[in-house]
Amino acid sequence: MDVFKAIKKRRSVRGFSDKKVEDEKIGKILEAASLAPSSGNVQNWMFIVVKDANKKEIIADACKQDFLLEAPVIIVVCDDKEKIELLFGEKGKEFYAIQNCALAIENLLLAATGLGLATCFTAVFDEEAIKRELEVPGNVSIDGVIALGYSKEKEKGKRLPLKLKTYFEKFGNFIKPSIFLKKFKK
Repeated sequence: MDVFKAIKKRRSVRGFSDKKVEDEKIGKILEAASLAPSSGNVQNWMFIVVKDANKKEIIADACKQDFLLEAPVIIVVCDDKEKIELLFGEKGKEFYAIQNCALAIENLLLAATGLGLATCFTAVFDEEAIKRELEVPGNVSIDGVIALGYSKEKEKGKRLPLKLKTYFEKFGNFIKPSIFLKKFKK
């Protein structure tokens, strides 16, 4: 699928079919995630692929999101803050590490969409509960939990018009309507 189509099509899905996700597709999705840019090319992300029903139940409880139980796959995105702190100090640990993982997550979400899969990113969870269940070491943080599978929902989720979120030259300056005369195409 064309990247612009994937960007326009991607939505958070909370209803998944019971169809299994092919390992080849999971591999392609993780490869796309690992190709994201990162500060100093540190690539501080790590991925845990979870298919086990008992583990998914604990993760869903830690996220307080029952829909995760429907997803055939959950991907937990972790980050090694010590690795990036060596290069960038405290700012790297507190900001760059998370930003890098966010870039990898977006690649993951778009790759999944491009392969005909659905996702939902979850950022609120009991990190310690997930770390205990997945045996994540103390120096590694969890930056996100992603449900992955085939959607059983119809497409939904409208976006605000770009012209309401774009300023020119200074905050609050909405003028420049000529950019918005043509629709985002490709």
